[in-house]
Amino acid sequence: ETLSNPGGIVEDLAVRDGKLFVAMGPWGLAVLEAATLAETSRLRGNGVGGASAIAWCGGRLCVARRGARGLSVVEPGWRRAPEVVAEHLTDHGSQDIAVSGGRIFLAHGSAGVGVYHLASPSALTHLETFQVPAPGSDGKGGGKQGGQKSGRIVSVAALEGRLLAAAQDSGKVYLYDLSAGRSLAAVIALPGVGQLERVRFRGGQLWALSAHPEQASIYDVSAPSSPLLLGQVTSGAAEEFRAQYVGARRYSFGSNLVSVYRMEVMTP
Repeated sequence: ETLSNPGGIVEDLAVRDGKLFVAMGPWGLAVLEAATLAETSRLRGNGVGGASAIAWCGGRLCVARRGARGLSVVEPGWRRAPEVVAEHLTDHGSQDIAVSGGRIFLAHGSAGVGVYHLASPSALTHLETFQVPAPGSDGKGGGKQGGQKSGRIVSVAALEGRLLAAAQDSGKVYLYDLSAGRSLAAVIALPGVGQLERVRFRGGQLWALSAHPEQASIYDVSAPSSPLLLGQVTSGAAEEFRAQYVGARRYSFGSNLVSVYRMEVMTP
């Protein structure tokens, strides 16, 4: 195991082509060598300040940010330092990001879910912002409706342009079918959840991470209208939820540390 302290609280990470990109909130974006975790460059300033989550948008890195400019696009700079090539004013600060089917989804808190499109390396377009039913509502709909408030959306995840999960901190996950427009397929009320922190898709399954108690709930969503709870991870749940596997390496993070494990196949 190799550990690295990049000099700030780690919020998210992304790996590609031997580089590890680390989102660190007000400390911006750090770039590390994926094999050694040695820092190679750092991007600071208004373009990446408040970075809360990152995701690949084709060959570029899209950054969700807290604050009015809630979305930035970074050119990774494989042979030079990374640079911000586009920014967009958003309805609300962004807590999480998901990219799928040519669309960028942002968790905008009480404003709902923002949908954006990266038409070119420097051209971001806002397509819509839709509300997610507030706790206590009937859970129907999913568009902007008169008088209806959106629940506080803290995380989003998307799968192959087919499914979108929008998670409320109250412990509910709204699963939308994107195959023909956007329709609400199911509402998942997580069992025994304190505060829901983040959702993601892994291997076609939906993972939901909650705190107090810390646990990750795993759902089969092959039939979107009937999600099935497969089980829960309770030991090291946050670290495993955040883990990304690339070849023989496993990357994860917690607090102010980034870790990489090199896995070896044992033969009898």
